[in-house]
Amino acid sequence: MPIRLITLAFVALLCAPRALAQQVVRYEPAEKDLKFVYATVPPVATLRPGDTLETKTFDAFGNVIKKPGDTMAMVKGDNPLTGPFAIAGAEPGDTLVVKILDLAIDSDRGVGALAPGFGALNTTAYTPMLNANLPEKIWFYDIDQRTNQATFHALDSNFTVNIPLQPFLGCIGVAPAGGEVTYHGNRSEQCP
Repeated sequence: MPIRLITLAFVALLCAPRALAQQVVRYEPAEKDLKFVYATVPPVATLRPGDTLETKTFDAFGNVIKKPGDTMAMVKGDNPLTGPFAIAGAEPGDTLVVKILDLAIDSDRGVGALAPGFGALNTTAYTPMLNANLPEKIWFYDIDQRTNQATFHALDSNFTVNIPLQPFLGCIGVAPAGGEVTYHGNRSEQCP
């Protein structure tokens, strides 16, 4: 499954005014480069205040669910992170502003899933439910770039519906100074 293209501009607002650089930094991650925690690992690139970052991300399941018959057992973790990216001159306590210039889906297929312990309709450590866990189901959505719509196909009937696309960036943050942040409980409840 192709990956989503995301273009971001990072602007670090630091205490002293600085001249803004106008450089475009391009980074294309491979599957081996993905992280599933916010951690203190070396940056993959350094940007100066005012630089534009053009990068790609993988879908919420790391692009491993591609066809009917694939299962959630194939997923290493959800919401994989691209980066980290350092901002030259930024120090703890500084304010970082991230302006998303463009967020585009470069795939012709999307995927959604529900599995025991995963998804808004299942019990988790944070959201107990009265119902039993729902069984695993995976849906695929045809994406039409021309009309900017995804088409949902029901698994148990001929029902379909078009859904307008409104791409969003799933998780973004800064690495904690003391180490890494890991999942506690259900992984669908929070970004890593």
